[in-house]
Amino acid sequence: MKNLASSSQDSNSLRLLKTYFTSYDLERMELYGKGVVDYHLIVDILPQMVKMIFTGEINIKGLSVQQKAILVALGLQYKSVDELAEISLTSQLPPMPASQILGHFKRAIIRINEEVKCLETKKAEAELDLPKSKTDLQIEEGDEGAIDAVLDEEAAKIKEEQAKEKQELVKALQQYKIKGNDTDWSQELSTRKSVANISIGRERVDEKKSENEDVPVKRKGGKTPEGKKKKKKHG
Repeated sequence: MKNLASSSQDSNSLRLLKTYFTSYDLERMELYGKGVVDYHLIVDILPQMVKMIFTGEINIKGLSVQQKAILVALGLQYKSVDELAEISLTSQLPPMPASQILGHFKRAIIRINEEVKCLETKKAEAELDLPKSKTDLQIEEGDEGAIDAVLDEEAAKIKEEQAKEKQELVKALQQYKIKGNDTDWSQELSTRKSVANISIGRERVDEKKSENEDVPVKRKGGKTPEGKKKKKKHG
């Protein structure tokens, strides 16, 4: 019985919201809660919304004393934020700066937006006859076998594809590999005055040097140093 009464009250609250406000009005409230628009854009909505809250036509939970006082002052007493900053909202608290008042007001609007969305969600669930909890959902296994096995197989395929893509990427990036080792770079950095003049070409020089070590250098006449005849010494 309690659930039925609550459901009936929620339906009535949503019906009244749709009666008093357009979709654009509720969208403006949501945009203000997200910080997209200024509070001046929703002041025309406040009187009727605050009336619904304090007459019980819509139940907004979690509003603090300060938030309720600010809603009444802005929505029903038509005071400005600057005027509220000069007076005490409650007998136990001193006046608050305008920025703090707007902070409390924004949190109150966010709570209202959350309740409106909750009412709309409940209505949609009732119309679609959705299950009340996840335990009501039953997942049937297909011809492919257990769901876990299928998921594991798909995960293995994805990992294999990712490994292939990684290998291809590494291969493609080899052309951009920086030459030289730590020793080469340390030597260049210690000897060069400007970073712009650094050139790591020692690797290529060393390679050419090693290639030329075994190749004999030919001189004039086609003779190599090894083939040069030694002159006989005449005593």
